[in-house]
Amino acid sequence: WWLDPVEPASLCDLLQLLADESTGIAAIKVFGGWHEVNTPEDLQRAQNDTAVFLSDEDIRAHVAAMGACLLSEANDLKRPLPTVAKELNIDITKLECLLRGDLDISDALDVLRRMSEVYPVPLNDLWLDADDTTGGVRLCTAAASKATARILDRPDGQGGRSPYY
Repeated sequence: WWLDPVEPASLCDLLQLLADESTGIAAIKVFGGWHEVNTPEDLQRAQNDTAVFLSDEDIRAHVAAMGACLLSEANDLKRPLPTVAKELNIDITKLECLLRGDLDISDALDVLRRMSEVYPVPLNDLWLDADDTTGGVRLCTAAASKATARILDRPDGQGGRSPYY
């Protein structure tokens, strides 16, 4: 292992090591459920997901917006809500709660997953990432930026290692 000490190693460091060792790396598409975790705070946020940074009112609006996406897709599929409920094997009242934003976010995700399993609708067309910004802006301090710097090392022409940005 070339990174010493190993504690600050990131996923990027691991991928760089694999690439340096000529290990095959393949990309996969991830639709929903992805969290970038670089700090203990990121992990806490990923574990608690949306509820950590949204108020109850914002969560309700967020769930309702996802319900609107489901309704739009159902409309495109020419499926009225009672038909969607029947084909998803979900009670119509649960779908109505989703549309109003009165459904728990984990239950909303279950409904959206079911929709993407039954119909040709990708989950990422239904799931909306919560807006965790203030007024559409996320402030990143110089210290936070430095703490998450993506500077990797790679082999150089002299057999040593050089920074790679």
